[in-house]
Amino acid sequence: MSKPPIDPDDFVSIICEKVGEGMSLSAVCRIPGMPGRTTIHGWILKNPSFRAAYEQAVALRGELLAEELEEIADEPIPDDLDGPSRSAWIQRQRLRVDTRKWSASKLAPKRYGDRVEIESKHTVGFDLRGLLAAREKQLQGAIFEHEAPQPAPKLEQLRTRGTIPLDPEN
Repeated sequence: MSKPPIDPDDFVSIICEKVGEGMSLSAVCRIPGMPGRTTIHGWILKNPSFRAAYEQAVALRGELLAEELEEIADEPIPDDLDGPSRSAWIQRQRLRVDTRKWSASKLAPKRYGDRVEIESKHTVGFDLRGLLAAREKQLQGAIFEHEAPQPAPKLEQLRTRGTIPLDPEN
């Protein structure tokens, strides 16, 4: 006899609550009675309302991790640590901060992610006066040297070289 299908509606609020409180999805799945990651990922892909709720929970988790950064940074160094232990404690705190910073940047990228601005400007066109002046010089040189002028490049050749736009109206 097979198991009855699991209803996502029974788990949506629990999953989103736990994730929003800072638990990873893997940790939520380890709770007894919770469905596995594959099942939950399937629900996220198939159910737009669950996806929206889960994405909001993930963003809240990012906020929580960012808040923890201050708590970790403000935590005083224990007085009872000797030199090597003190150094290890500081390294551990640094690792905790770096991990949370990275996680927050991925879970809430609009707020905590690296801001990258990309600007791109392209000018496609040609300088008709420059082309005419160059052609006139070429023709004058040919007349003075008594040689036949070279044929002007065809419109299609100029287009493939990128010296004029593909759309003649631009």
